[in-house]
Amino acid sequence: MTGRLLFLGYDRNQTRLVELIERFGWQVEHAAEPVHDLSGYDLAVSFGYRHILKAEALATARRPVLNLHIAYLPV
Repeated sequence: MTGRLLFLGYDRNQTRLVELIERFGWQVEHAAEPVHDLSGYDLAVSFGYRHILKAEALATARRPVLNLHIAYLPV
C-alpha cells in the first residue's frame, strides 16, 4: 500500500523514519502545527507531535492515525 501520508511531529531532520517511509513509495508531507482535517491523506503517523488531535480531526481520517512513542508509556 502506498499513497499520501501526513507525518505529524518530528521532521526529516529529527528522525530518519520519514526517509524510511518514502523508500516504501509513500508521498510524505509534514506538519508540526495543529491539524484539523486529515481527509486528504491515505494515512497519518504521529511521532513527536506536540498537539492533541481532536475528535473532529480524527473523524476525517480514512484510517486510524498511527501514534508512535519513543519510550515506554506508563502502565
